[in-house]
Amino acid sequence: MHRCINAAIEAVIEATGSGNQDVSVSGVDLNGNTLSGNNEQFRLNAEILNVPLKKTALVERLVDKFMQLRADGAINAPKADYNSSKISKLKTLL
Repeated sequence: MHRCINAAIEAVIEATGSGNQDVSVSGVDLNGNTLSGNNEQFRLNAEILNVPLKKTALVERLVDKFMQLRADGAINAPKADYNSSKISKLKTLL
């Protein structure tokens, strides 16, 4: 399976090497999360069990899921490191 992922990464890097191509990707990662995106946007859909009814609890659950996916390596979001203190502050306001 990892060979397929590495082959896909290499194909996308090769296709976007000159910067003149549009690339779209879609699929499912090793954890069953749905992935889709293009040169402009990327989306990852992950299942959240027992969705809270209160908006504040839902926001907290979504942030926790995002942080879990980053810790697991499913998401590589370097800019999120810069914003992590802001995210933590927002969680305290909820």
